[in-house]
Amino acid sequence: MTSSRRQVRWTHGVHVLLALLLVFPMLLSASLSTPSAPAHAVKPDTEQQRAEIVFDTMTPSMPTREGRITLTGHVRNTTSEPISNLQVLMWRDQSPITAEEGFTAAVESPATTPYGSRMVTEGAFQTLTDDRMPSLAPGEAAPFEVTADVSELELPSTGGVYLIGAHALGQIGGGGVETLGRNRMFMPLPAEGEPASSPTTPSVDLVVLSTQPKRTGSGTFIDDSLTEELADGGRLHTLLQTASAPQSSWIIDPALYSAVKQMAEGYELHGGGDPQGQRVAAAWLEDFQRLDPANGFRATYGLPDAAAVAHGGHVDLWDRIDAADQAVPDLEHLPRLDLSGGGRVDDAAVGLLEQGEPIAVLSSTAESEHTLLEPVGKQPIVRFDPDLFTGGPGPAPAASELHRRQRLLAESWVQATNGETEPTVRVITTGVDARAVLAADAPWQEHITFRDLLSGQRFEWSQTFDYSKTDAEREALNTTDNGLGELQADYAAVASLMSADESVDGQGDRAMANMSSSWWRGRPDALGSYSGTLRDGVAHILGPQSVSLAVSPSVTMLARDGSSFPASVQNHLDVPIVVALHFESAQPQRLDVPSMTNIEIPPQGTTTVTVRPEANANGPVQVKAQLATQNGTPLGNTTPILVNATNLGAIGWIIVVASGIVLVLTTALRIRQVRRERARAEDAPAALPPHASGAVLNDELEVLGGRGQEDR
Repeated sequence: MTSSRRQVRWTHGVHVLLALLLVFPMLLSASLSTPSAPAHAVKPDTEQQRAEIVFDTMTPSMPTREGRITLTGHVRNTTSEPISNLQVLMWRDQSPITAEEGFTAAVESPATTPYGSRMVTEGAFQTLTDDRMPSLAPGEAAPFEVTADVSELELPSTGGVYLIGAHALGQIGGGGVETLGRNRMFMPLPAEGEPASSPTTPSVDLVVLSTQPKRTGSGTFIDDSLTEELADGGRLHTLLQTASAPQSSWIIDPALYSAVKQMAEGYELHGGGDPQGQRVAAAWLEDFQRLDPANGFRATYGLPDAAAVAHGGHVDLWDRIDAADQAVPDLEHLPRLDLSGGGRVDDAAVGLLEQGEPIAVLSSTAESEHTLLEPVGKQPIVRFDPDLFTGGPGPAPAASELHRRQRLLAESWVQATNGETEPTVRVITTGVDARAVLAADAPWQEHITFRDLLSGQRFEWSQTFDYSKTDAEREALNTTDNGLGELQADYAAVASLMSADESVDGQGDRAMANMSSSWWRGRPDALGSYSGTLRDGVAHILGPQSVSLAVSPSVTMLARDGSSFPASVQNHLDVPIVVALHFESAQPQRLDVPSMTNIEIPPQGTTTVTVRPEANANGPVQVKAQLATQNGTPLGNTTPILVNATNLGAIGWIIVVASGIVLVLTTALRIRQVRRERARAEDAPAALPPHASGAVLNDELEVLGGRGQEDR
């Protein structure tokens, strides 16, 4: 038996010696070419990783001193040249991290700090290029697996968090062997003989059920992407599973609940298309109803960005947000808990949020080391760390689910071993975060609910927020950039047009609440696209395709006699509307056409009105007719009308009558004159020349016509 053991030891020694002979030149070259650590802690640039190492698994996540650890993943060539002599070696740092300061420094440290050491034991390194694949082409990736007993890591017996990872060595072109890539993770490891379950530290897992606004004001969905989020494996499906875990707390956005409920009942896509999410939405809604309401809260509709609203001067929006919130009565039984702007709030934002009387306000900017803080106004502030799920340490990629899981385990271990009894609030918003939380359940963690947290001690603090004036200006809602002001005016016009439809105000409330959502923070392009979609929908309602005017293009009327002409207004919508009809005269001093208001038109119906112009002079005048909402917003295009005002009919009769009067008077005067002259002729016949009596007689005959013939 002794001989057999010697043979095993000799064989193992040979393997180690061969490994050392193989790897030593690479290690020497790599050590000579490895840059020294910078003087300050910064996250390394991704560009420095010429062979990018991506971890797929680390098993187990919480190794024991007697166990074995295995890392799998792949190496990708990020250069423009092939990589040869490529190897992956397990790496670790043998210095334990036992304090929160050291943990924070490790998260922010460059990839080369601490330097650590590579492992060359059997299984702890792997050659990826050989005769069959002599090099790794640009953009190409190769899988790897390295493994070692925990004892082979040669870590001190002290319990702590250790850094473990892998290095990639190889040659680029004709250069020497050098370190081309690094990656690392946290690994908590109790001290020898120490149980992992003691001591413990409390944590609160708060799952946020919300999504980017998907609906227009009228209720159509801008796309069908919500279906993917609700389906198995989708973000919202994963979050719901996490919310259903024991001791998990959750918060539901009324905007999401309302959207999913509408999907389950049947919905339409903006611009057409065949929606696919009705069954998925119904199933998700059914699972949501199974959540324990004792652990649940409701957010303000759309998770409004209170800081952006306040600093953008749009405090008036809060009434519309509150109205949208009240339109979801199914969630009224849940107490309100406000999360705004990812927790980035200040005094002004908290003042707005407190109008809804929440049970608490979540903040990532409150300047305190404590969790449950005394109120700024009426409600307590609950502080949380937004960087809990950023993963790390670097280099990138360092935000994978695996990195996040190991960071959660490591950070909670440090807190537990340092006797931290104040709860850590973990605000979970993504599927990756949710899966990491579920996988990071450790014996040293004590899970409590959010209600348990609120019943604890409140701490006094500075009552100040880490929210600068520059941040406030940058993150304010800008009416110029996102069309918020124009959209408000558009929805006011729609409400004026459809005043008989009680649902119209609700459409505007939802639209403006969605425009104020925290989901747009840092995403101006996405907000602009959403705003454009909303405005397109409103423009359709306010355009000529919704309401039209039919009137003769040319009208002739008699001035000052109360003449009129008809105009017909047709409603192409499925709801009743109320409009006004305005006229603009090119020459108002000659012709004026009074406006007409409160013209009611039934759904898909027509109403004819009588237009009564007022003319002060004769002649044609160009008039523009314009339909408008009751608040004066134009509807569609103008309609030109040529109105020809004339008084010729009345003047003709006046001329006829006047001519008759003149004729009668003239005739009478002439007859009288003729008779006088005849009388004088009879009295003095000798005095008249022979031709005078004939002239007089001819004149009389000329005036009297046929009567003169009879006398003769």
